[in-house]
Amino acid sequence: MDAMDWDANPGNGRRAIVTGGAGFLGCHLCAKLLEQGFEVTAIDNLSTDSLHCITPHARFRFRRHDIVSPATLRADWTFNLACCASPHEAEKTIGTCTDGVLNMLHEGCAAAARIVHASVPMVS
Repeated sequence: MDAMDWDANPGNGRRAIVTGGAGFLGCHLCAKLLEQGFEVTAIDNLSTDSLHCITPHARFRFRRHDIVSPATLRADWTFNLACCASPHEAEKTIGTCTDGVLNMLHEGCAAAARIVHASVPMVS
């Protein structure tokens, strides 16, 4: 599968990518980062969430993408909160929590980004 290229607004060292950005924690983190002056790109495949808590902002972009597929990311910070955490979709959960995390780590390291990873306690 081809990698997708996204540049989270090049600039001032305050570029952040939030995977799982449409989830409860992700959308609140996006809002806090925007308050603090970050340029934010939220990435989410919307498999368990919707865009209901996303508020439009000049420094905010949303990209629909599943982190299990590679994507070239350019940001100073990567906050990986993506996890479908469904006991009914154990294979998808495991893929996101392994392949997806590895993709985010590889891309974050390639961009010399600071990486913050969080998961849910319900990993099957």
